Amino acid sequence: MSDRLDSLDESKTDWSIRVRVTRMWPSFDVVGQVHNLEPLKIIQTFYGEKLMRKFTIHDGRNYVSVTFWDEDVEILDALVHGNFATPPIVILATMRARVFRGLIQLSSLAHSRVFINIDYEAVNQLRQRLAGEVPGSPNDDM
Repeated sequence: MSDRLDSLDESKTDWSIRVRVTRMWPSFDVVGQVHNLEPLKIIQTFYGEKLMRKFTIHDGRNYVSVTFWDEDVEILDALVHGNFATPPIVILATMRARVFRGLIQLSSLAHSRVFINIDYEAVNQLRQRLAGEVPGSPNDDM
């Protein structure tokens, strides 16, 4: 049986406290065009075998490496089996970002979601920018 924190006092020294530690990372939503979708891999980790799928997204300015782990790789099935005339544009929701060797990398979290080629303002704007139709796009500098 554990002692409640509000019942602790200085007269007792043999407390039994149960603690739950969770990791909290800020999460990010990003939009970009998919490139270099790699095959599914099985990686041996300290915790056992893990499924992993990597790809790169491009927002017109930057390329960012993206990694999906374990059951999260299943939400990429539409990317793998889809027949796209041009590289699809995705919204990656609830992703963890970190910097590794000076490069930003995104990883999936338990609640990460992928939206592929949806009719959404940010997707339409990126599609136009990548096509060079929007003044001030990175393609104008070439």
